[in-house]
Amino acid sequence: MDKDSVSNLGIAQQTAAELLATGNIEKKEIAQTVGVSRTTLYNWMKKDDNFNAEVDRLKREHRNFGHQLIESKLVDAVNGYWKLISESNNDMVKKSGYEFFIERSLGKLSNKTEISVDNTVTKVDEDILDTEHVRWLKDMGDVVEAEFKEIE
Repeated sequence: MDKDSVSNLGIAQQTAAELLATGNIEKKEIAQTVGVSRTTLYNWMKKDDNFNAEVDRLKREHRNFGHQLIESKLVDAVNGYWKLISESNNDMVKKSGYEFFIERSLGKLSNKTEISVDNTVTKVDEDILDTEHVRWLKDMGDVVEAEFKEIE
């Protein structure tokens, strides 16, 4: 959405879009806060494409901010968790922590191996098989005959 579309929204709509995007406030309270009726707010939500586009843009912006915040702390969190595991005096805590890391990286540990075998037999048409065999024998005979002629 471009800035012109946002500027087409009034202050009440801009504020309502921001409040809706947070997802923490009831629509009745949003309508009261921006000074409109619930019907007006619902009409904006159902009929005003610019308003809905702004709400969607703000939701994406909030979500992206949250993801960036979490990603920025992830390395510290993993290092802190690893430090707790490695410095623990309890062997069971260490074992559980190491298993967690291994399973997150490589998948769940297992001693069980499942093997499935398909024992279905495909019926072969004997006429086709015989025809192929005869053709192969003929081709092999031609090859042997050609090699024999080269030797002579």
